[in-house]
Amino acid sequence: MGDRQRDHGGVNRFDQVDATGEADEHLAYLDRVEAIPSVVARRRRSYEQLTLRPGMTVAEIGCGAGTAARELATIVGAEGRVLGFDISEQLIAHARTRAAAAGKQIDFRVADAATLPLPDASLDGYGSPDAYTGLNRP
Repeated sequence: MGDRQRDHGGVNRFDQVDATGEADEHLAYLDRVEAIPSVVARRRRSYEQLTLRPGMTVAEIGCGAGTAARELATIVGAEGRVLGFDISEQLIAHARTRAAAAGKQIDFRVADAATLPLPDASLDGYGSPDAYTGLNRP
């Protein structure tokens, strides 16, 4: 298996979650990683570095189940806007469900990070899992 397909705790191919039939395993893996104290701390530091304020428009690229997107929604408040993008329809469905349960208004969309459906200069900031997990996802 090549570097881009390396096994991460039994989870393979983040770029093909829906095709693997392992969406539940991917979700469980992401939940475990996102709860690691050092990952939580790194995620919070990344928000501080973005100097986010209420009313900003931000995005989480590769949002998985939307943990960071929900946190970003708290920071930018009701006046702000949060978009979450992931290539997996199944993870986006989980993200929408979790955001609704948390009372967060987040625009989740299925999209490839290389071709985001956004006009130029439409974001005040963005985050991606590589920035706050320390993982180089395949």
